[in-house]
Amino acid sequence: MKLRSAFTVIGDKADRVIESYGLTAREQEILRLILQGSRNKDIEKKLFISASTVRNHIYNIYQKLGVRSRLELINRIGKDAQKKA
Repeated sequence: MKLRSAFTVIGDKADRVIESYGLTAREQEILRLILQGSRNKDIEKKLFISASTVRNHIYNIYQKLGVRSRLELINRIGKDAQKKA
């Protein structure tokens, strides 16, 4: 699965799955941007936050979901979305 198409592939189930993880509103916003294929630099510019803040939010997302990379993150959300189908 390509990073750019992850949000599209998961579709409307993504919102329900994302909300079930216990993430803060900002973490959910960043996670949606990641699923849409945004790089850290893109997220910085869009949300007007520093690079270290983006990294901290992504680290927190990884910790809460038990993953170590964007690919694992996308796979985890995809699997969870299939379970909720």
